[in-house]
Amino acid sequence: MMPKSQKAALLAGATGLVGEHLLKLIIDDNAYDKVIVLSRKPLEISDDKLEVVMIDFDSLAQVELSSNIDEVFCCLGTTIKKAKTRDLFEKVDYEYCLELAKLGLKYKAGSFQLISAMGADEKSSFYYNKIKGKVEKAISELGYDKYSIIRPSLLMGQRSEERVGEDSAKFAMKAIGWLLIGKLKKYRGIEGEVVAKAMHKIASEGSMGESVYESDILMEKGEEK
Repeated sequence: MMPKSQKAALLAGATGLVGEHLLKLIIDDNAYDKVIVLSRKPLEISDDKLEVVMIDFDSLAQVELSSNIDEVFCCLGTTIKKAKTRDLFEKVDYEYCLELAKLGLKYKAGSFQLISAMGADEKSSFYYNKIKGKVEKAISELGYDKYSIIRPSLLMGQRSEERVGEDSAKFAMKAIGWLLIGKLKKYRGIEGEVVAKAMHKIASEGSMGESVYESDILMEKGEEK
């Protein structure tokens, strides 16, 4: 029997709470022989299978990759508070994500994973959720063979940047999270590392088409041994 060929991945957002864990998982996985990371700044990690492409995300459409890829992992995202304006928030969470998806198709990717958010809905009256829903739909219309929408609840874990409001929410979640059981379990905070493990597992599964993974399912997949 011929050995199964290894995969090449494209990852954006490798310095974020989920992306940094996901990158390590991909590097340690023998199913991959290459991972291309798009980044604004150098990474602290290095490996023979890792290729870092330094870019300005405003010019994503002009990026050229060294080879075709199989899978795309989009871990890009910001907050309105950090972005300062709604326009800049939308640029990161809508335009960059959509351009990344188009780039993946250009280089023959069949699978795309998008970190979205719980409550994403293009018809939402909440601007944040509305933009998340809009980008989910826009990428869906591109026609990937496998499209996985990742909708975590509040992301827990230590970020390299300070987010004061988010840190307060994490503190509160640690205090009351255990009360959220049954159908409310998906509202518990979830560790960025657990989301990364879930995404890594989803990538290895054979299911095709479009799938949405809410936070409770991400917990189950990310905590499986």
